[in-house]
Amino acid sequence: MFPLMLSLMFMLVERPSSTIAAPYCKAEWCNPNHEPYPNIGSIMTGYNILQGNPFTSSALHDPGFSTGYIFVPTYKTSSGAYALHGGVTVRQGVQCSLSSSSDIITTVEDYAKKIGAKSSQGSSFTSNLQFEVSAELKGVGVKTTIPPLIESAFSSSKEYKNNEIFFIQKRGVLTVHDATCATYTVRISPFDPPPFADGFVNGLIKLNNSIESKRELVANDFIREFGTHYLLQTTMGARTAVSRRYSQDEFKKSTDDQIQKCNEDRLKLTIAGIGNGRTSQSCKDIDNAASSNTVDGFERESVTSYGSKPAADLVSWSQQNFESPSPIKMELSSLLNLFTADHMNKHPSINYKAILKWFGPLYYNYCEKNKVELGIKSCDPQTQNSCGWNDNCIPRQQVCNNNPNKIGFTCCTPKCQLLPCKNGGTCKDITDITCTYQCSCPRGWQGTTCEEKVVFDDILRAEVERQMMLNSAKTNDEFRDILHRYLTGLYSNYFFTVNAYDEVIGSEAHSVIGTYVQFIKTHKRNLVVGWAKKNSVFPPTAKLNEISAAVHRSVNGFNKEAKASAEKAWGVANSFKFPLVMTHVVRFGCGLRSKFSGVTSFQNFTVGGHDSSVVVMFGSP
Repeated sequence: MFPLMLSLMFMLVERPSSTIAAPYCKAEWCNPNHEPYPNIGSIMTGYNILQGNPFTSSALHDPGFSTGYIFVPTYKTSSGAYALHGGVTVRQGVQCSLSSSSDIITTVEDYAKKIGAKSSQGSSFTSNLQFEVSAELKGVGVKTTIPPLIESAFSSSKEYKNNEIFFIQKRGVLTVHDATCATYTVRISPFDPPPFADGFVNGLIKLNNSIESKRELVANDFIREFGTHYLLQTTMGARTAVSRRYSQDEFKKSTDDQIQKCNEDRLKLTIAGIGNGRTSQSCKDIDNAASSNTVDGFERESVTSYGSKPAADLVSWSQQNFESPSPIKMELSSLLNLFTADHMNKHPSINYKAILKWFGPLYYNYCEKNKVELGIKSCDPQTQNSCGWNDNCIPRQQVCNNNPNKIGFTCCTPKCQLLPCKNGGTCKDITDITCTYQCSCPRGWQGTTCEEKVVFDDILRAEVERQMMLNSAKTNDEFRDILHRYLTGLYSNYFFTVNAYDEVIGSEAHSVIGTYVQFIKTHKRNLVVGWAKKNSVFPPTAKLNEISAAVHRSVNGFNKEAKASAEKAWGVANSFKFPLVMTHVVRFGCGLRSKFSGVTSFQNFTVGGHDSSVVVMFGSP
């Protein structure tokens, strides 16, 4: 959508002529206070770039404008009328921009840049130092490559301080949406400037006459009165802007289209003069807070409005007669640029070069020297290099973390969007300095990504019984291989022992002790399954042979009942202090067929002429 543009252009330039006795004049323009253009006198003051904020919501006008006038824009003609000085050029016309995308701001540095860009008359908010000034300052060791104080722009304003806390402590997001109408543009000629105002001349005299011990005090008073800059070029008009704050969570769950729609609706209501205290449905869809008027303890919405009256809609607003325009775009020039021959040629008694040599360094250090009084955290934002200050993390896609050494930051890209958790696991992003994730695994699974199947008795029992049903016609020889292959494929981090035998009952025929699942007379067979984790502590081969021999000695000829033999085998094997899964004894004639992996001992023994088998499985279940 293109901005609505309404324009009417013409230029008025008048140059002073020699003053002669003026006839009696009673017209409006004969008043010494006459302004050829509405509010043109308001931009003849200075501007404090530290205290200013063109998007203020806490004052009726930009708090950066100083009280002291620097220039007098008009002069008295021979006819007794007051006309615009030749060094003040005005281009008049109405030009409105009513539609634009919302600016999304997440850092203090970006806030200052966006505010400066929106209020800039040209490519930058401030111009460089003039060559004459730069040469003088280099002679006293002042670096002049960067326009002075620009890095600290707006940092003493209430809005800047509030947003500084909001960005750094709350990691919140600010959006700005505005409409502007320009009525005329004014430029001060650097080669033929209008005369200085009397108050400014008096200030120069104080600088000129100050003694060395009082210079810093006099310089500070001068800057407080006349600001840090003057307006080289200014566009007058009207601005209405809506700034809205969102928590990081609100912004993450929203879309740019939702943000844009909310801001457009709020701007329309504000233009109509009915926005205060009302909410918009498009904004309710975004705001998570119980009260949409606040977010994380900060005011949700602030409005900047000056130079216009309420109107029914945006088009009507743009078509009104802007009777009291205010500056909406500016090009500032350092106050130091006034200390040149072109500006001082009418004041030969002012030794401006001598003043510049001591005033220049004090001017450059004004922020640092007065930051406590001004409430400024840092006069060199580049040194902060932290989250919320100047990080470049991508909103919605990344989370910023300050580095542990408090030097720099790290942008964390959440991992859960890549769906790392397998087998139904639930992913939780951990966006601290570790920048990782955590999978909450469903029952039966474990591991970093829920990739490892874990044995649970009831789950394993159900899986085994299903295989028994499917393979009920198989022999014990066949089934032990089928089931063992199935389980080792399903549980990659476990060893299994599968003992399949005929349908028998009674403790004299078979008995098992330990951790296992057992089926008796189920689907045409008896079955015992034991398991051990592959990372268990197992007896080495030599020790296994020793344990097996000891078990065999203990059960051979001991007791014909399988239960007694199983208990005896358990006690002996367990005495060697290696983790034990189970001992299983089955009498000959029951058709025992065993298949195992890992560390398992299988031996035959005899009691009173009855042969039996003992299976001992080692490991941790």
